[in-house]
Amino acid sequence: MVEKRRLYSLDVLKFLAAILIVFHHFHQCFGSGNMKILFYKGSVIYYGHLVEFFFILSGIFMAIKNDVNQNTAFGKFISKKIIRLMPVAALSVIVFSILSAIYFHITQSWWLDIIPTPWNIMKSCLLIFAGGGISDSGVMPNNPIWYLCVLLICYVWYWLILWLAKRLAVTPRFMFIAMIFLGMGIITYNITLPFLNSSAARGYIAFFMGVELVDLYKAALVKCKREICCVSSGVIFLFVVLYVVNAEFFLTDGQGFLLTFLFFPALICVCVCSEVVRKIFSHRICGTLGAVSFEMYIWHLVIFMLMITLDAYGMIDFQSEYGTMSGTLLIIIIWGYIVYYLVERPLTEWLTKKMNV
Repeated sequence: MVEKRRLYSLDVLKFLAAILIVFHHFHQCFGSGNMKILFYKGSVIYYGHLVEFFFILSGIFMAIKNDVNQNTAFGKFISKKIIRLMPVAALSVIVFSILSAIYFHITQSWWLDIIPTPWNIMKSCLLIFAGGGISDSGVMPNNPIWYLCVLLICYVWYWLILWLAKRLAVTPRFMFIAMIFLGMGIITYNITLPFLNSSAARGYIAFFMGVELVDLYKAALVKCKREICCVSSGVIFLFVVLYVVNAEFFLTDGQGFLLTFLFFPALICVCVCSEVVRKIFSHRICGTLGAVSFEMYIWHLVIFMLMITLDAYGMIDFQSEYGTMSGTLLIIIIWGYIVYYLVERPLTEWLTKKMNV
């Protein structure tokens, strides 16, 4: 978790999580048809909580560079994040909106009541429609990028805490922990205020949980690495046994907390601490899986929109079945690689040099 060499096992986890989110939204958007493996209605696990997994990883990758980030000016810090996230997200929103307009022209209806008004498109392109001070009025164009809206807010809080801790000459750890409790309080008491709402809270809890995981790992790295791996493996085994023996145990409002505080950290710790797991996923190709997982998340709803638009034209027969879901996933993965290597990487490098950040 704090080593300099890349942990490809985490990239594999990100890729698998992205696949499950694609399946989750496929069933949410199109139903499960005759499929017996369910990822939305009828599923014991709410796969939407995998977004928390991505928040945790984002917190980990930030905390690894705490010392650097603490000495980086806010403008430079946030500019790097915006350059990384906003251009591709904005492009996906524009493509989604164009496809949505074509679909409306054919069917005279908006898919899932997603109406790409100029205001909605602007909010989505600027990543300001969720978690902050602008209220979310319905489902936005390419709505899954709400995660990026909240992630940017988490980045701002993270930098402010580092800055304040430096000014006060104290450790930022307790302020990070306070953000976790703040998020839990928002959800528990159903608070709906700017920057204090359920979307923001999910980010606060998971992102700063990731930040704290790095602190805990650093403290135990020398003496307890094997013990961390054993305990984490035990947690995963316990979850699997409970799921097999009594799956209804997970049908609780606290499922998100169980996954965020126990299961996801346990998975990450095993990937970091287990030499066996790290050797299995030691090939560099695994690193590309982590890169493409971001594109899969950003673009999967756009590909859904493309598929149903082609279906409306009569060019394909889009049915909710295993073959269609698997084929759509394959298209999303291929498109993810194309966008990553031909758009995101060169665009990010060009903007970074242009803005001198």
